[in-house]
Amino acid sequence: MEYKHWSSPFPIEASLHSALDDAGLEHHPWEIIGSINLNDLLIIFDPPDLVLTHYSNQETHSNWVDDNINQLSKSYSQILSQASRPSTTLIAGWQLTRVLQTISLKEFFRSNKDHLSDPQQASIEWPNTETFAALGIDHLDRKINQDLSNLYIKVDAIAVRFGRQADTMYLQRLHSHLDEISVVKALQHSAATSRREALLIEGLHKIQNDYRDYVMESKEIIQNYQQLLLESQVLAGQYRDATAKNDQDIKAS
Repeated sequence: MEYKHWSSPFPIEASLHSALDDAGLEHHPWEIIGSINLNDLLIIFDPPDLVLTHYSNQETHSNWVDDNINQLSKSYSQILSQASRPSTTLIAGWQLTRVLQTISLKEFFRSNKDHLSDPQQASIEWPNTETFAALGIDHLDRKINQDLSNLYIKVDAIAVRFGRQADTMYLQRLHSHLDEISVVKALQHSAATSRREALLIEGLHKIQNDYRDYVMESKEIIQNYQQLLLESQVLAGQYRDATAKNDQDIKAS
């Protein structure tokens, strides 16, 4: 199958977006995906914790967590609904990113045009899970009776998986990052990062203040130089006048 279009309700990495463009796939905003008739559509998704991490890393989506975190379940439901359309394929974004480490997506899609799979990746490792993202998804999932994780597992079960097993143990993977040691380490790392950022900001402020002082001192030096130049020009004029008068006196005598 030759893919011509792709879409996702979630943010994806810039490198993957660029690779899909280079492969000739046209991007369609998810908001209008249900109103247009597309064949050969590739829908890209990720595990909920990875989606949350991607959003938190995008400054343009800084308010997304507060405004739309409860829409995650709805997004996976929409993916399941769109998957029933003919010529539609689901695939995990993190796996496409792994593919990019060894081959371009253009070459990959060309070599797998009849059957999109890669059994050689059967032992592929799961994507890294950040502890704070795991905490957020676990809290949300408990709040809505595990509806979020169940929907994601259903999506992954019908996706092209490159030979790997379906992510039926997602909750166990998520909870493995929520032990006391992992949480404490994440808090320590966050605190250390905040301290480094504070020191960096303090250093930048000092540089800014030093530069402002340097500019002010430079202006004062320039002003003093201009004053000295003016005074020297006045003295030179007075000297020329005195010399001319003296010459006239000598000639008169």
